[in-house]
Parts: sequence; structure tokens; C-alpha cells
Amino acid sequence: MEFTLTGPRTRACAAWHSVADTDWMNRVAGNGVVVDMKMGVDDQNRPQMSGVLSGAQGNLLPFVETECSWVHGRYFIQGRAFASGPVSYSRYTVQLHPDGDGVVPEIKMEITPRTGLLPPVVGASLRRMENRWRSLLEGLPNVDEAPVRIARRELSRNVTSTIQALDGKVDGHILGHIREHLAGARPLELQRMRVFQLADQWDVSRDELLEGFLHGVHGGLLELYWSVRCPRCFAQTDATTTLGDLANHANCPSCQLDFQTDLGTHVEVLFAPHPSVTPRIEERFCTLFPMAVPEIVGCWILPGGAEQTEDVPMETGEWRLGSGAGKDVTLVPHADGDPSLSWAPDSKGTERVSMGSVALSLKNPYDHPMRVQLIRIRSGKDVLMAGQLTTVPSFRRSMGHQVLAVGTRISTRSVCLLFTDLTDSTAMYEEMGDAAAYALVRDHFTVLEKVVEANRGVMVKTIGDAVMAAFYHPASAMQASLDMLKDFDQAMADRGLENPPKLKIGFHQGPALVVHSNAHGVDYFGGTVNTAARTQGLAKGGEVLFSVPCMSDHGLRKILQQAGLKAERLDATLKGLSKPVGLHRVRPD
Repeated sequence: MEFTLTGPRTRACAAWHSVADTDWMNRVAGNGVVVDMKMGVDDQNRPQMSGVLSGAQGNLLPFVETECSWVHGRYFIQGRAFASGPVSYSRYTVQLHPDGDGVVPEIKMEITPRTGLLPPVVGASLRRMENRWRSLLEGLPNVDEAPVRIARRELSRNVTSTIQALDGKVDGHILGHIREHLAGARPLELQRMRVFQLADQWDVSRDELLEGFLHGVHGGLLELYWSVRCPRCFAQTDATTTLGDLANHANCPSCQLDFQTDLGTHVEVLFAPHPSVTPRIEERFCTLFPMAVPEIVGCWILPGGAEQTEDVPMETGEWRLGSGAGKDVTLVPHADGDPSLSWAPDSKGTERVSMGSVALSLKNPYDHPMRVQLIRIRSGKDVLMAGQLTTVPSFRRSMGHQVLAVGTRISTRSVCLLFTDLTDSTAMYEEMGDAAAYALVRDHFTVLEKVVEANRGVMVKTIGDAVMAAFYHPASAMQASLDMLKDFDQAMADRGLENPPKLKIGFHQGPALVVHSNAHGVDYFGGTVNTAARTQGLAKGGEVLFSVPCMSDHGLRKILQQAGLKAERLDATLKGLSKPVGLHRVRPD
């Protein structure tokens, strides 16, 4: 049994947003829920997606996903073989046929009965699916019409009152967007809210929306959770609302990859409605599908010995093509790139391909099926990673206990640590007296803390007259350093001291260990901390020293250029290190 449906000429993005989201399509149709799903391996150790579907009468139907192929914005095929029940095989096919400046979506659903006829209840379910999908296609906007989001649920009084309680704490414009999203977004969109993606979509400040979401978490409207992502395919391998519950290591069955959990590159920050406001939707209607893994632009299961050619859209950026077994090929689109590329499992290295559309010739030399994926490497600027959130002041103040459980250590490659200290502090204590000098030191901590937070960093701790701060980007540390020197000198001038102390600063970026304890809060440990502290130790009053790796940050170089400052290169041997390290010196005055 089968049916085919065709929609109106519409925008490709509008059609793909619906028909490639099989979780949503199955909710619309009222189909059975996937009560168990796992990515495992078959008897030949090949990746295999399997699950158990709750059938029309509640009976459990084990299945194996035999087909799962797509090219983003063009087609999607999903096939399932059932071990028991009235259906032996189902196949869902989507095609977006180009038509002028739009596309015409086509859906084909094929059901193979285990015997000659389907039971009446299954036939009725199939007819309901056909009618509801037809209505969904008919509701797609014409290619000339602006897409309209229609609210699909009424917000409860509890939700409304919680939103009202945030009025005054969150910008009204941003709060309106959040309210509309809670009312109109699909279940999958609600459970995986990416704050930077939504900020760009709503044309609002990323920082302001993040602050609004954090207020929403504190006010009980939203829930923050930590999603561990595979470094190859970016699929979620683990998730928890408490970062300390994450294991130090993770595994991606699809890529057959073990990796160490890293706050800066593997743990993404996502948001969802708080369960007390909107009950968490636990049921799943689908396994692997394009809208669940937007980074995977192309996915193909090649039969043993098969060769096929696929035209795929390519934009600027970096891409990976591979099967997960061995190294992937890195693809870099370029105006002078090759319009075609041949790939086999032993392919490796970097290839320059053309912009727009590339013909990929894929070959499977084995006698068994093989999954091949084309993955667009997401920019670190487009997603909020855990390492970045842990350096946001409002997060540290309200949810700092989240960072790590006592005794748990997870590395992050994205921390830039800054140290300051005062010169001539002995002379200052002699001139002012202990009490007055101590008060000045405390006041200078306040001055520096304001600068740190203004530049999206956090004060980690004070050590005597020194300060330790953490930033996500070296550019933020550089701007904070210049602001610190300026504001500190002004504060000293206001004191009218005869021999005022000078501030000296050093910072370094690298991997650190993050540890949380009830006694000391959040702290950083490791070689990066030592290097940053000893870099500051070499600085003179009024100077900023920073390590060579920080100089590779484009934002940092731009700040120096705008300030008319030049960085002097020097090599120095830091205490405790056997080899000299490369540093840069900046002296604003």
C-alpha cells in the first residue's frame, strides 16, 4: 500500500523545515511512538540504528533502520524493516523538485504488509496519516508569501504568570520573542533551544538574549542543560541538567569514537522549558532525521560494491566527508575549486571544491553496506559552549555551583586566564599605613572587577594584591587589560599619592582544569594557570604581557590596531619551564 502527496510551489527552506522533520510529521499524523532507540552495531561490527515502535494497538514492534539517506534541502529517504507485526517494511521518501525560484515538495509513503492485507486498524491509521500530511502540505506558504508562524498551543496561566514576573528583568522585546517561541515552536525546537541561533533569527543581541535566558532559568521559566556532542558528527551522546554529572569520557556509537569530554569543544549549552512550566516531552516519534542533526548536510547508506553520484550544495566554511572508519576528507569550498570529487574509504587529506554545487562520486568497495556522511563544521561562534558560559558573570553569580561537582575535573581549551599585581606595594604600605593601604587594595579589586565583567569575563579570585580573571576570548582579555590600566591609573591619581603603585598584567590562553568545591567555588588548575601567572610576573608596571598563542586571535589584533598600539615580541624563560616561551609586550603609555 502506498500514497503520494504533492504540495504547492513554496520556498525550499519552508518545505524542508516540515517534511524533513519526521519527528514533527509523525506527531501531526498521530503515529506510534518510538519507545526504545539505540545506535549499535550489527553482527559484522557496522553501525546500525534500531528501535522499538509502539504500534496502533499498543503492541511493540522492533525494527532496524535499513535506509536513512538525505541531501539537505533536496531529498530524504527513511526505511525500516520490522521483525514482527502486520507491517514488514515502511519507506518514507521526500523530494523537493526545483520549480523556478521555489520547490514543489512531494511525499511518498510505502507500506509492505507482512501478509496480503493490512488489518483495518492499520489501514485507518494510514488514511489518517495521508489526510493530515495533505493538510500540512496545503498549509505551506506560496513561494511569494512571507512565512507565518501560527501558535499551536495556548500558554497556561502558570507560564503567563512566570513570564510576567520576568518583566523588568528582561527586555520587553526579548521577552515577547520568548513568549511567542514557547507558544509556536515545535516540540523538538523547544527541547533544543540554541540561544545564539535564536538571537540571529530574532535579530537581537546575543549577549542580551543569553542574559534573558539566564534570568528565565533563575525565574523558573527555562531549564539549562549540558549536551555532550560528538566531535565528528555533532550528534548528542549524553545530556544532563547538572554539569557535574557528566562523565570525563564519552562515546559516539555512530562514529565508533571515544573521546574525552571537553567544555570548550564538546559540551554545548541548550535550553528547554522548565518541566514545572511546560512538561518535558519525553516521547520520540523518530530516530535519525535531518532536522535533528543540522550539521549533517548529506547522509548515504551505500550497499556493498555500490557507486553513486550526489550533487550537494556547498557554501563557504569547512566540511568533512567520510564513513567514520578512518580519517575524513576535509573539503574547502573556493571560487576556483573543482566541481566534482571522487571519494572512497581510503581517501584523506584536504580538497578544494567549487562553491554552489559539487558532484560527489562515492564508492563502497566492501561487500557490506556503509554509511557516508558530509558534515559542515559548525563555527564555534555560532553555538554556546560550556566553556564560554562558565565565564559569563551572571551565570557564575546565580549558577556557579553548576560548573563541576566536587573532585570532578573536565578540561577546557577555551579559557584565557589573566593575572594582575601591584608594583611598589611595600612603599605604598609604608607611605599610607597598613589600614589605608589595605583599603586601597580592596578598592582596586572593585575597580578591576567592574572592568572584567564589562568585558564578559569573571573574577576567579584575589591572591594578596593580585587578581585572577577568566575570559573566553583573548580579545576580551586584551580590552580588559587596557581598560584596567586606564581605570587603575585614574583611581590612583584621585588618591593623590606621592608614589602610587602601578598595575602590571599578564594573560595566556590554553587548556585548564576546572574544579568546583563548596569551600573555594570555581577555580582553574594546570599548566595554563602557571604560564599566565608567570607571564604577569615578568611584566613591569603599566605593561601587559601575553603569550604568542593569544596573538593569533583576530579580535585581539584589531583592538591593538584601533588603539594605535604595537606588540613587541620577546622570548623569555618562565620559572619552572625548561624552554623559553614566546611573549608579546604592550605598553599603552
